[in-house]
Amino acid sequence: MSATFFYWLRQLRRVRRSRDSDSAVTLVNAFVTSRVDQCNAILAAAMKSVTDTLQRVMNAAACIVSETRKFDHGLTQILHNDLHWLDVADRVTYKLGVIMHRCQHGKAPQYLVDCCTPVTDVVGRQRLRSATQQMMVVPRHGFPLLATEHSPCKSPWSGTPCRTTSAHIRTMSPLYSA
Repeated sequence: MSATFFYWLRQLRRVRRSRDSDSAVTLVNAFVTSRVDQCNAILAAAMKSVTDTLQRVMNAAACIVSETRKFDHGLTQILHNDLHWLDVADRVTYKLGVIMHRCQHGKAPQYLVDCCTPVTDVVGRQRLRSATQQMMVVPRHGFPLLATEHSPCKSPWSGTPCRTTSAHIRTMSPLYSA
């Protein structure tokens, strides 16, 4: 997967000098960052080595856009402050938080809304602490290694908070507009 990303980055590096910075950002977004964001649900359960590889891709893309070298100082500042890009792990968490927020408010596709059930609607869980915290039950299906029982927000988005509010999403991304 990363080989394809680095192929596109090599192609973009060749034409970078003939393009201004805005068109370079557009090309990088079209060929690289959009594909990194394509499978965020799968990346939530991925090992750190996979997200580290994708972070190297994002760092290389930032170097192309900003015309800096690999070991120049301030790459993190360029990523966060100038390009307004989140790290890969933060991108995954943000995207899944937005999906869960949309599921809670009925604005997600129907197949996702059907998969996410409030804990208060599950028999035997109404008195749990998770029921008072607006948590969702996400069914475990499609992953043969996981059990088939329901558990609060563990599949495939383990570690991702299901209790999302617009304030939570706003703190994760300054570009969020309610």
